[in-house]
Parts: sequence; structure tokens; C-alpha cells
Amino acid sequence: DVGRVLSIRESARHAEMPDSTRDRFDALFWSVGDPSLLIPGNVFRSEHLARVVHADLRWSNEEEGVRGAISDRGDALIRFGPPDIRASFKFGVETGPNVVWAWTPLKLHLFFQQLPLYGTALMNQTYRSEIFDPVTFTNPSFFGTLPGVVRGRDTLLVQAARFRGAGDSADVAVFAGLRNNEKKAPRFDGADNTQFGVFSLSPTGAVLSRFVRTIPSVRRDALPDDDVLLRAQIAPGGSGLRVDALREHDMSVARWMTDLTSTMTRGFSISDLIVTERATLKSATATGARWTDFDIQPNPANTFSRKRPIDLLWEIYELSPSVNGNQYRLSITLQREDGKGAGAVFARVIGMAAGAVGVASRDRNSISLTYDRAVPASLTIAETVRLDLSSAPTGRYQVSISVLDKSSGRTERTVRAISIVD
Repeated sequence: DVGRVLSIRESARHAEMPDSTRDRFDALFWSVGDPSLLIPGNVFRSEHLARVVHADLRWSNEEEGVRGAISDRGDALIRFGPPDIRASFKFGVETGPNVVWAWTPLKLHLFFQQLPLYGTALMNQTYRSEIFDPVTFTNPSFFGTLPGVVRGRDTLLVQAARFRGAGDSADVAVFAGLRNNEKKAPRFDGADNTQFGVFSLSPTGAVLSRFVRTIPSVRRDALPDDDVLLRAQIAPGGSGLRVDALREHDMSVARWMTDLTSTMTRGFSISDLIVTERATLKSATATGARWTDFDIQPNPANTFSRKRPIDLLWEIYELSPSVNGNQYRLSITLQREDGKGAGAVFARVIGMAAGAVGVASRDRNSISLTYDRAVPASLTIAETVRLDLSSAPTGRYQVSISVLDKSSGRTERTVRAISIVD
């Protein structure tokens, strides 16, 4: 029962759900809770079930009709796992021992009063309402001590962009960056493998498609940062995207998830936007290029120095043909999201400065660059633009691309959030 590891309020709502809704909720709960889809099975759910079985075996009392999983100690064990510290003491000969459990990572300790002659240990009602219940409201469960899995050592940064794939599928470009959180990482000399996995998820968290790639690397003294570009093809119908990383030598895991619809719009549309420090064609004579024909430098953090230009890369699909091929108007907008008065936002398109008309907003916190394009007719057009941000103030921005199909009058837009630093 998922309600055993929810807060009291959420557990009550869970119990009132219709059966079908509760089943979908439970499936999504276990899927999202799985620390890594790169490890066989679901160690999160297996640990939960093991705790329930352990509580039933240890503290059930058939004579009294007490099930161990719903006892006070069973409730604590199922939520927080085995305590780091166990102790017991007695006040007198005729009283049962008082039991103390403590969980060091949670800075939590619980007291149970054990009844004489019975294996039942109860929390004082005042203690439960003032200590235990508030803890379960803010931190209803804890699985930080799972054996064989190291969590929290790494952070996974991801920039993901969807492009049209074969048939109804979508190609996803995933920039994954693994960052070590420990100031002094454990010494490890020798070869090591890091697995990266890209998973398309259903609304219930079920895996619809997966792509796994192993990156060999050599570690010396500490674990360096890893930035990789992964290309995964995902089938339509997915509503979420999950990226996992696993360092094989110590089983440290990291994950990243987002809502992402895998079904691509048919007809005139544009892909998601890639923002990077470099996106250049691999072949200068390439025609009918797709995003895969570009040499792209991964930047999963979406953070860029204004001292260097940035490249924008996206694809345009099924523009209406005309006598002169495909004609469209591009509008590139740089909108500052945090703060005002720190200098006007300014940017220019490198290589197209003469044809790009820039219009700044009245509050000087955004600028739009617009220019017209005419290219030979094609079902797919890979478009790339280089922006000079040397005069833009630091901060958080939204970069948006609008494409106006001059033949049909329709407009499509895509947006990406970035940060600009010195």
C-alpha cells in the first residue's frame, strides 16, 4: 500500500481514490521513486516490500489481532527503514523496556513504550502527535540507505531537444552532464564506465522506449565532469522523458526527469531549440542537412559566457512551397527574466548583421532580431544562427524563435531558457 509511505493527509486522499486512479498513482509513484532504471528491478519498491514483510514477521500478534506492519514500530520501519541506533532501558522490574530508535541522516529519534508480557511497543499519543506526525508530514519516507546504490554523489544536468524522426517517432538530442557533488571525491585509479540511459515514459511512468550508452573513461584521483551528446529515438505516446546515469565502479546514480510529449506535430512546425557554444556543419558541401549533420558541443547546464558567441540550432518542417522555394521570416527574441536596470539587453546575429533588424523593448529587457530567408524548397530545413552576447548583462534569459511561413501566413515558435554569466 503506497499510503504507508505518504503523509497522513496524502494517505487519506490516496485511500479515497477510485481503484483505477489509485492503480495509476501507485504505478507512477514506484516508477518515479526508482533510483535508477539502469539497475535491474526496482530497488525502491523491493526495499519497501522487504520492510513490510520484516515488520509483519517481527511484531505481529495473532492472539491480539495485531499486524506488525500497522504497529507503531512497523509504521516507523516501513517509512524510514532500519534505524542506525537501537537502545532499550527499564525504569523498574514490573515495567516493560522502553525502546529508542534513531536515524542519524534524518536527525530523528523515536521512543516506544513496550507493554509487559507482550511484544507490542507503542508510541505515546502526545509524542506521536507532536513528534512523529509532523515528521511524516514533511518527510513521509526515507530510502537513503538502500544497499548497493549510492545517491546524492552526482548531479545530472540535461538539455533535451526533440526533432522529427522516422515515421511517427521523434529523435531526441540529449546533452547530459554529470557533476560530482563531493569536494573531495574518493580516490579511484583505473578504467571506469559510466552508463547513460534515455527513457520515454508513459503517463503511469512505464518505460515505452530506452536508449543506453556506456561511456568508457579513466579516473585519476577524483571523478571529473562528463558531458555527452546522446541521440535517442522515441516512439509516440510518451508524456515524460527521463535520463539516468550510473558510475559502474561504485554504483553511484543520478537522474533527471521532465514532462515531454514524444508525439511530434505533423505539417508545418519547428523542432525544439538547441543552444550551444558550437554547432557547425561537419561537411561544408552538405545539402539537405539535418541536425545530426552538425558538430555540436554539449552544454547541458544551459549556462553561457557572454565573452563567447552562442549558436542556435533548430529544424523547420513542411513550409508551404512557392515559385521561389521556401520563404519565411525569422524572429529571434532574447528576453531577460531576472531584474531590471542593469543595462540594456543587446545582441546581434553574427554574419547577418546587415539583414537583421533589431527592436528593443521599452524597458530595455528584451530585444528581437528579425530577418527574411529564402531557400530551395525542402521538407526539412536545418537552421543555425550565431549570436553575439558580449553586450548583454548577465542573468537568466528566454531565447525564443518564431518562424513565419510567408506562403501560408502561419507562425510557429519554440523557446529555451538559458543563463548568461561573465
